[in-house]
Amino acid sequence: MIGTQLNASIMEHLVLDELQTMFSSRLLHYWRDKSQHEIDFVVDRSQGRVDAVEAKINPEAFDAKSLRQFRELHPNGNNYVVCPFVDTLYAIRRNGLTIYVCRPDQIGAELISPRRARRDTKDGMRRTLNPGDRICD
Repeated sequence: MIGTQLNASIMEHLVLDELQTMFSSRLLHYWRDKSQHEIDFVVDRSQGRVDAVEAKINPEAFDAKSLRQFRELHPNGNNYVVCPFVDTLYAIRRNGLTIYVCRPDQIGAELISPRRARRDTKDGMRRTLNPGDRICD
């Protein structure tokens, strides 16, 4: 348990370091509601958009419940899970949300200028998509 918490803390600091190289600290926030749902990093964007960034060791174990709660209050923006063991940017669907998965060294540039991500569809085919694309499952 302590090792897992330590790894999570190190991962969060690694992502924070990357975000601070690209954004002013006044644009970086943390979010938690009264029910203890939390988002590791919220990046203030223009025109009411906010990007949500979660730092995780394993993106497959990511539970999007907190992200769903956050998006009910702040619907505009992109969602990211940052993981050290990702080769290329890709997208997953959780709780009806599109979430882009990338490495820590990719997150700053991805927030500045989103690249194309790839997503596996139900039939196993891969499809190119951009942040903000609507996906029907």
